[in-house]
Amino acid sequence: VPIGANDYAIDRYSLNETPNDYEMKRFSIERDRVRIIPYIKEAMSIQPKLRLWGSAWTPPTWMKDNKAFDSGNFIDDSNMYRAYALYLLKFIQAYQKEGLPVEAVARAIDFPADVLCQACITAAQYAIALAKKAQDLFGLDFTCVDVAETPEGP
Repeated sequence: VPIGANDYAIDRYSLNETPNDYEMKRFSIERDRVRIIPYIKEAMSIQPKLRLWGSAWTPPTWMKDNKAFDSGNFIDDSNMYRAYALYLLKFIQAYQKEGLPVEAVARAIDFPADVLCQACITAAQYAIALAKKAQDLFGLDFTCVDVAETPEGP
């Protein structure tokens, strides 16, 4: 399930484009209720054992140094980590309220260079910092594995 827009979306968006909304007061899945959630519910009516995981292509633009959906770097700031962890948690909670349990979340799509698609470059240490912040703040178990760094490789 995309968290905000993805490569196949009609246009680019996130679930909270309100700058500096660290408490996620303007977080909303209203847009998902129109197109995405009905399709997921229909799929689940056919296959009730369908398991869901969320995948963010990019964090909200105000959390990135270039303030754009395409490319850019996540801002290395404790307020941003907390806000992004809360953003992901709100996604899980909002979908749960819709009767759609999300079992796992991918934090963002990483590319090693500037790209013309929704992405966010984050170093492995930033991903680990985000996982730890989510665990500390919300008691969530954000297991963080960088496939490129495992002995088996990608």
